Amino acid sequence: MSVSIPVSDPPPVVRRRRRGDADELIPIRTDRRELLLRIAIVVVAAAPAMAATLSVIGIHWVPGGDQAIEVLRISDVGGSHTPLVGPWSRWGWAHPGPALFWLVAPTQHLFGNDGVLLACGLLSTASAAGIAAVAIRRGGTVLGAITALGVVGFLGGMGLSTAVDPWNPYVALLPFLLFVLLVWSVVCDDLVMAPVAAVVGSFCVQAHVGFLPLVGGLSALAFVAVAVRHLRAHRAAPEGGTRSDTGSGGLLAAVRRHRLLSTFLATVVAGGLMWLAPLWDQLFGSGNLSALLSYARSPESDTAGWSKAFGIMSGQLRLPAPWMGANEASAAGLTLTAGWAWGVGAVLLLVVAAVVAVRRRHVDVAILDGIAVVAIGLAVLSTARMTGFVAPYMTQWWWIVSFVALLALVWTVVSLLDLADARALAVGALGVAVVVGGFVVVRDVPVDPPVPTLSRALSELVGPTAAALDRDHRYVVHTVDERNWGGAGPGLQLALEQLGYHVFVGPTDLTDIQYGARRVLEPAAGDGVITIVGLDSMGNGWVPPDGVRELARYDPLSPAERREFDESQASMHERMSAALGSEAPEGVLSMDSLHHAMLARASGVSQAEIDRMKELQAPGSGFAVFLSPPA
Repeated sequence: MSVSIPVSDPPPVVRRRRRGDADELIPIRTDRRELLLRIAIVVVAAAPAMAATLSVIGIHWVPGGDQAIEVLRISDVGGSHTPLVGPWSRWGWAHPGPALFWLVAPTQHLFGNDGVLLACGLLSTASAAGIAAVAIRRGGTVLGAITALGVVGFLGGMGLSTAVDPWNPYVALLPFLLFVLLVWSVVCDDLVMAPVAAVVGSFCVQAHVGFLPLVGGLSALAFVAVAVRHLRAHRAAPEGGTRSDTGSGGLLAAVRRHRLLSTFLATVVAGGLMWLAPLWDQLFGSGNLSALLSYARSPESDTAGWSKAFGIMSGQLRLPAPWMGANEASAAGLTLTAGWAWGVGAVLLLVVAAVVAVRRRHVDVAILDGIAVVAIGLAVLSTARMTGFVAPYMTQWWWIVSFVALLALVWTVVSLLDLADARALAVGALGVAVVVGGFVVVRDVPVDPPVPTLSRALSELVGPTAAALDRDHRYVVHTVDERNWGGAGPGLQLALEQLGYHVFVGPTDLTDIQYGARRVLEPAAGDGVITIVGLDSMGNGWVPPDGVRELARYDPLSPAERREFDESQASMHERMSAALGSEAPEGVLSMDSLHHAMLARASGVSQAEIDRMKELQAPGSGFAVFLSPPA
């Protein structure tokens, strides 16, 4: 005799979406096509960054400039001089923490300079994948596909070479976008994301202090939102659920308390571990956090102010936005401003979108709109507090704020049209993302390393220079390199140190922060001074002192082209001095600079002459390396 036992269907897999004051459980498709679509979204979002990463394998990069200084500090990780603070700042302090150095160090130790590019590329790839994954977690495949399209567009706007660049204003951009979406998840009561947000946000702040107001403000928003929600839940629970451990009310309350406490502890531990090194430096080292706080309280120059901050806000929120590839630099190289209408209009749109979303009971959507508004406010505050000139590289986080604002508005429209679960829309957006990502990869890959012309010059100079040095001697590296902002010197110092030579830099107010105290030496205490000079500077009047010996020379121009360049530069200087007087630029002219080109035209220099100067400067700078006795 057989007995038939009824078997119920398994419970559906669901995701939670806020609808009004309650959670609405939305069934999730679990069929194979849905899973493949989710995987495809993550892969498409990350593919351009991964393509850039793979293209730098074996590139044999010789860093210069700030990147070379960063690699010097990265190479210290794991030894007795392991850095406890971040990259240097021109204001006399370091960025808050060494997370960037520590993260990149393993691949740098294994693969040399190329390993730095590899690690940064992998960070960009992981961030892009994480952004898409969190978007899917919050809004399913439709939001995931829309976000993936935005990410590949963002990568195209900034250029894939930026995805592998270790320069700290760039390296935290995609992680910061991931952080914003993680905060959105936490505010929507997805508490498991809180420890991840603590780690990612800490990385961004340690890499560049400009992220501090945004990360700190959004973290505070998440904390307050979670606290308010759980206080309301506690007060709304039936009396038996708050005082009794028997019964469903008490059990649910206990589970809720345990979940909140465990999340809080995990977040504190994760964030605390990220800040151990900066705190150790504060207590027993350089006291960098105190220096940062002191500067914030008493800046050494005037701040940008609210008017400029609102102008920059509008310049960043306009369409097409700078993150889409639109120009954001003025002729003087400063961040462009725009009329307040763009910025105020964007904020009002977000506020209206949030109100409508709440009335339609799309609470998650309204939360994203609100986060975008808060992020804009924090970005304005951060911009207003900036000191000195405000250049685009100093306000790169505005790209992410602008991206989030547009994403929030698009997602609001999609949700209000009840298209949030439309698979056809997800597939369509993903198809467009594939096309855009493919175009970006074809255009940019293989990517150039940071400052490729300087890298090429250094690779030609290092060998002959090293061959003329004594490994038992100590040398101080001096730089005369106006066109590259002194970038050739750190590059030569790094390359020689990696070959085992004892090379140092002369003391200034910043060298301890830049290079670490162990690399600083008075020239008189060494056995010689290595001076690397840009040939542009030599053509502009720099003369080697007596007693020096030339060790190496590299020039991307032919002798005839070099003479033409020197004569053209001298002629332009003469005409600009006559026309502009004290306003005429001094030093090496660079026609890549919109400011120099504008002043040249105002002084009667023809556009044909300017274009020819650009052609001569396009291959990059030439250099000569000299060795002189100790000063």
